[in-house]
Amino acid sequence: MNVEEASQSIMKSVKVAAQLYSLIISVIIFCISAALFYPVVMELKTQWNTDPEASSALLIPMFSVYFIWMQRHSIKRILADAPETVFSKSGFGLLLAGLIMFILGKFTYVVLLQGFAFVIIVSASILFLYGKEIFKITLVPALFLLFMLPIPSPVYGAVAEKLKYIIAHFSTVLIASLNIPVFLDGNVINLPSGSFLVHETCSGIQTTIAIIIVSSGFAYLFLGSYLYRMVFIGVSVPLGILVNILRVAFIGIISYWYDAAAALSFHRHAWALVTPLGVLSVFAIGVAFRKCEKRNIL
Repeated sequence: MNVEEASQSIMKSVKVAAQLYSLIISVIIFCISAALFYPVVMELKTQWNTDPEASSALLIPMFSVYFIWMQRHSIKRILADAPETVFSKSGFGLLLAGLIMFILGKFTYVVLLQGFAFVIIVSASILFLYGKEIFKITLVPALFLLFMLPIPSPVYGAVAEKLKYIIAHFSTVLIASLNIPVFLDGNVINLPSGSFLVHETCSGIQTTIAIIIVSSGFAYLFLGSYLYRMVFIGVSVPLGILVNILRVAFIGIISYWYDAAAALSFHRHAWALVTPLGVLSVFAIGVAFRKCEKRNIL
């Protein structure tokens, strides 16, 4: 064996040892993170179980893993070309910031803050162990985990308060377009068959968020331009509101054509129909956006 071959063999051994060391550190960080954030995940799970419309949050980790799997060839290439494992100072600093945020969230009992800390720690660990290139690739899948977090109550209440009046108004317009006698009093829709209140829970925020999640995933996977991505995700917001207007309007229509019992039954199960309708609409619009992007229309 000549000097060059011996040098290459040594470098290869050093690289394998460094990657093994990184793997061990990764496992240690994962175990510590799992122990720290297990109570947070259980609390979030309780919230998801109490709201059927919020169950879409359970799919978020699957989206993130799939996004990373789609980039697996790029990740393998970067790891193969890397001369050695990178332990970046910026990654270590970001990791400490995430731990401090977690401690603050833990002692103030703010689940949202702890959730943000989890995403920061995941991103910081990747930056610290594997460097900037892999960090850039995995940043979007990591940020996607933010969709798992609940909306802060003050924000949810303020948005829902506005949306319930908007949905009540346009639902009334849609019902009236079918020559059904209807009268709107604030957020109360009055029909000959009875009156029903458009409550904050009828604002459809969770359905809108589910549609935004799907549109964000579609934009990341199938749209290349940032302009197309942002416009497409922006379109998903009024789409989410629209499908909830349809839901409330159909409750009123069923109440008038049949009876209040049928309308109540539809109201209880409408989310299982409305959310898939919104998701299918997102895919249809997304396909149109992709065709426009290929033709450089926008």
